[in-house]
Amino acid sequence: MPPRNVNINKKVARRPGMLRRRIATVLANILLMMVVVLLCAGAVWGAHYFLQRALQHPRFVIRRIYIPHTGVRTITDEEIKVLAGIRPNMNIYATSLDPIERRILRHPDVASVRIVKRHPDTLEISLTEREPVAVILTPGRAPDIPIDREGRMLSERKMEHALHLPKLTGLGPVRYEPGAVVNDPRVPVAMRFVDAIQRVQQHVFLDIKRVRFDRPGMIIIQTATIDEIRLGDTYSLDLVLRLVATVERLRAQRLNAKSIDLRFKDVVVTPMAL
Repeated sequence: MPPRNVNINKKVARRPGMLRRRIATVLANILLMMVVVLLCAGAVWGAHYFLQRALQHPRFVIRRIYIPHTGVRTITDEEIKVLAGIRPNMNIYATSLDPIERRILRHPDVASVRIVKRHPDTLEISLTEREPVAVILTPGRAPDIPIDREGRMLSERKMEHALHLPKLTGLGPVRYEPGAVVNDPRVPVAMRFVDAIQRVQQHVFLDIKRVRFDRPGMIIIQTATIDEIRLGDTYSLDLVLRLVATVERLRAQRLNAKSIDLRFKDVVVTPMAL
C-alpha cells in the first residue's frame, strides 16, 4: 500500500516559538513600565525633598523689602512694611502674596499694589496711591475731606496736595471715614465729570472752582467764568464733550455764559447780562 502524503500546517509548527516571543515582548513592556514608574516616583520624591530643603533653608528667609518710588508718595516705606506684616524667619517661597496685598490695600490712600518675589530673599512692593480731585468743605471746625475720582475719602495727609482743587458744598453733614465712599451717589458721578472735563479739554480751560449739591437730583459745577453748569445725576462722556464743544463755540464768538444747562437734549445757554 503506497504511503499517504501528510500535509503539515507550517503556522501550527511555528506556534510554540511565536508564543515565546509574545511572552517576552509583554514582559519587556511590563519591565519598561515599572522603570518609568520608578523614575517618576524618584523625580517626585526628589522635587519634594529639594522643595522642603528650600522652604527650610535660612538663605531664603525674607530679609529685604524693596519699594520703588513712582508718582506722588505720601505713604512712607515704614508704613508699607508694617502693613505687609512680614514676620521674622518667613520663607520667601512659603509665603503667599495675596494676604500681604490685601493688608496693604486696606490703607485708604492705596489704589493698587503689586508684589514680586526676588530670589533669594527680597520682596519688591510697588503701589499706586489714590490722588485727590476735590475737597469736601465741612461746616464748623471739622476738617475738610479730600476725595478721589471715585468719591472715596482719603487720609488727611492728602490735603497738602488738595488745597487748589475744586470744593464740594451742599452735601450736609458727612461722616469722615477714610477709605469709604461718600454716601451721596451724586458725588462719584460729579467726580467723574470733573475728572473727564479736565482730561478732554484742548483749546479751552475750564477752571473748576466749586461743585454744588444744594439742589436735589442735580450737580452744579461753577468755574472761574461760568456761574452754573447744570448736570443730572448720571454720568455720560457725551455730556462732557457737548459741554466742551459749547464752551469752545462761545469763546469763538467772544461770548460769556452765565449758565449752561446740559440736562436736556438741547443745550440751554444763558448769556451773561451786560
